[in-house]
Amino acid sequence: MNTPILWYFADPMCSWCWGFSPVIETLRDEYRERMKTALVLGGLRPGTPAPMTMTERADILQHWRAVHARTGQPFRFDDALPDGFVYDTEPA
Repeated sequence: MNTPILWYFADPMCSWCWGFSPVIETLRDEYRERMKTALVLGGLRPGTPAPMTMTERADILQHWRAVHARTGQPFRFDDALPDGFVYDTEPA
């Protein structure tokens, strides 16, 4: 019999993927004997060459706050996304 696979597509720098990670861990742990879990990593912003603008930083921080409020997942807001930060998800 073939073992079912739960394919999880995520970006290591995606705030909602981070917020959802406890759910994936619970599913993996709970169903470990009945299914495999496979992770496929992708990028929301691969190869981004330019530093974030103030507007982009504010947008991302708003998403982080929303994910934190909804899921309780911790984020480091102090000094996050400093001036000149290039939000390139390719290295992650």
